[in-house]
Amino acid sequence: MEAESGREALEATHAAADATRDALARARAQRDELMVLASHDMKNAIGILDSALTMMEEMPDGAPSMQAMMRRATHRLGILVRAMIDVDLLQRDLMPLVPIDVGFAAIATPVVEAAHAVAATKELRVVPGGELDARLSCDPSLVERMVAALVEHAIANAPNGSAVDVVGARVAGDRFCIRVAHYGRAVSTAALDKYFTTLPLRFCRLAAIRHGGMLRAVSPVENDAGLAFEIELP
Repeated sequence: MEAESGREALEATHAAADATRDALARARAQRDELMVLASHDMKNAIGILDSALTMMEEMPDGAPSMQAMMRRATHRLGILVRAMIDVDLLQRDLMPLVPIDVGFAAIATPVVEAAHAVAATKELRVVPGGELDARLSCDPSLVERMVAALVEHAIANAPNGSAVDVVGARVAGDRFCIRVAHYGRAVSTAALDKYFTTLPLRFCRLAAIRHGGMLRAVSPVENDAGLAFEIELP
């Protein structure tokens, strides 16, 4: 009897050790993937800054347009740094979630106002719409960061002089959908999932899942053009 109990205890110890090793291996893999994503995305933004500075030195008359590029790149770097921290916390299930009852306008308005300076570099309009008075239960700080990341992505890809829409509305099952859309060229169905390999969009998808919701990409939006990201929250 004692020998049998000893074997069972030993097996349980081995199983616990195996589970710990597996958890550590998964954590290392997630960390390594995060570092690859972060370095790739940040390298692109830093490359834009470097190119803009070089062009300003070579063509001083083009400084205003180069300053616009630099403003967008520095804005993106800020989004990337915050997303890197948030993705790490979400992947390790350490991101606190504090849901409260909040109006959609309280989320959309600060994002739109903060985006105006960057949008102006491309003569873009960032337009809030839909059910601005609607109430939803979510972590407003986290959802606001999600919407800001999606707006940044839309600004980067929208044609100069066009619009970026930030629209919220109730959908089936009393869920709430936040849609961020631009009206540039459409994206093929096969290419849509590739967007989620970027750090900010990885963060948005994980944060939506953390809420018990989802994030999807839709293209075209209208007239065979455009791309929209839709956050659906319970």
